[in-house]
Amino acid sequence: SLPMQLEITFGNLNLTAIHYMPGDQTAMKLSVRRAPFGSDHDLYCKCFEAAREEFFVVGHTHVHHDLRLEHTRVLNPGSLAGKGLEGASFAILSRDGTCRFVEL
Repeated sequence: SLPMQLEITFGNLNLTAIHYMPGDQTAMKLSVRRAPFGSDHDLYCKCFEAAREEFFVVGHTHVHHDLRLEHTRVLNPGSLAGKGLEGASFAILSRDGTCRFVEL
């Protein structure tokens, strides 16, 4: 079984890789049919801000985004399988934190 959370150091970045949202797993019950943040954008943002991590890499919605909150950055690279609303995509993250999305 895979861990629920994985800590990764990449260059000067400390990344926390998770499936969807930090904290209480009941948050996973949010509707994710509306991209990219589910049915409640404010709750999505609050969950990440409350976690106090610097940088999250997430999945689940298959919709790529690079969300910058007050203290936290949330990156979803998209879906190579093309399951997102935009089709297939992935992200290239540089060690300095710059990110570029590639749509296939």
